[in-house]
Amino acid sequence: MFFITEEEELLGKTIVFTHMAQFADYITIVTGDGGVLVIDVESDSDGKCNSIFPEHLAKRYLFDHSWLRKELNSKGIVTDHDISEYERIKKEEADRYRERMLKIKEDNERKKYNELKLKYENE
Repeated sequence: MFFITEEEELLGKTIVFTHMAQFADYITIVTGDGGVLVIDVESDSDGKCNSIFPEHLAKRYLFDHSWLRKELNSKGIVTDHDISEYERIKKEEADRYRERMLKIKEDNERKKYNELKLKYENE
């Protein structure tokens, strides 16, 4: 599986799967060689504007929507290895974020403690 980021990359390819629901915000196109293209459909007062998702956003969209992930897994486009690798990376990122937030919280608590300590020691 790979992600298509330019519409020209679709030329000459066989389309094996599409998802274009009437009120969906995204269009998904999958090629026979495993290419995945995700298009963001935005509506404004002038009509609709389409933009192709960069790889990191397309990957998040695909893997975070279980029905799409399962459908592409059943067609052999997304493998179980792809899914487990994405989940591993996502867990590592969440762990790093959690550690960062705990450090910030600890620093804030220490700062508040020191401020209160100074305030009440001087009274």
